[in-house]
Amino acid sequence: MCLSVRSICLVYLSLLPVVSRVLEKFINIKIYEDFERHKIVYPNQFGFRKGKTTEMTTSFITTIINDALDKKLKVAGGLRVAEYQLFLSL
Repeated sequence: MCLSVRSICLVYLSLLPVVSRVLEKFINIKIYEDFERHKIVYPNQFGFRKGKTTEMTTSFITTIINDALDKKLKVAGGLRVAEYQLFLSL
C-alpha cells in the first residue's frame, strides 16, 4: 500500500513540470494576443514580436539616421560628400 501511494505521488510530481510549461505557454499566448489586440506594446518594439526581428531594428535606426542627415544636408545646402565627411569625422 505504501509503495503504491508513493509511486502515484512520484508520477504526479513528475508531471508538474510538463503541466507548468503548458500552462505558461497558454498564459503567454493569451497575454500576447491581448497586448496586440489593444495595442499596448509600442509599435517599434522589436525582438520578441512576430514579424519584428532584431535585424529590423538596425534597419529602422539606419533609416532614421539617414533621413535626419539628408534633411540636415538639404537645409544647409550641402552635398552628399558632406555626409561622408561627417561619418569619417566621427
